[in-house]
Amino acid sequence: MGVLVLIGFDLDARNIGEVRRVIREVAQHLAFSFPSEALDQLAEALWDCPEFLEILTEIEDAPSPLLNRLATHPDPHVRAKVCGHPNASPDTLRQLYQQPDLPAWCLQALANNPNTPRDTLQKIAHDWKIPEALTRLQDP
Repeated sequence: MGVLVLIGFDLDARNIGEVRRVIREVAQHLAFSFPSEALDQLAEALWDCPEFLEILTEIEDAPSPLLNRLATHPDPHVRAKVCGHPNASPDTLRQLYQQPDLPAWCLQALANNPNTPRDTLQKIAHDWKIPEALTRLQDP
């Protein structure tokens, strides 16, 4: 097992792209190298680094328990990234929709997520008239 060393970066406009690239590479590597329990522990240890947590939500095979935990993060951007993940649980997606500070752009992700429960799709379609929600409600 390797050792992960996190070095503090001065996050400003000049180097944020490079920092995000490095964090993304580390997160992708960790997803393939660690069991889901270890990813949960890593997310907990890095709870104060929303940039890293956002990248964890982009891991294709992110486990549902990790996504459920990330959906409770105080940063709305971390929670928002969970909306479009196909491994997010229906209950988590329902709870995310009910959060008042969820960015509006997440409605599209919720409407497209195959795990979004029908009652939540109905609310999205009724309240926001998102075409994808309306279409999905018409499909059996």
